[in-house]
Amino acid sequence: MAQTLMLVYALIIFTSLFLVVISRQTDIPCKSDDACPRVSSHHIECVKGFCTYWKLD
Repeated sequence: MAQTLMLVYALIIFTSLFLVVISRQTDIPCKSDDACPRVSSHHIECVKGFCTYWKLD
């Protein structure tokens, strides 16, 4: 039982680290998606007043 709990805990930590790596918030302030610079290899949108981008595969 304890080993199963540790495995679940480790998977949660690994998944959260992975999600942090794939999306990045910039220091570029914005009020809408149009205010963010466009890059062809990333999806960029305005989230909580800052441009956030995700790498496209």
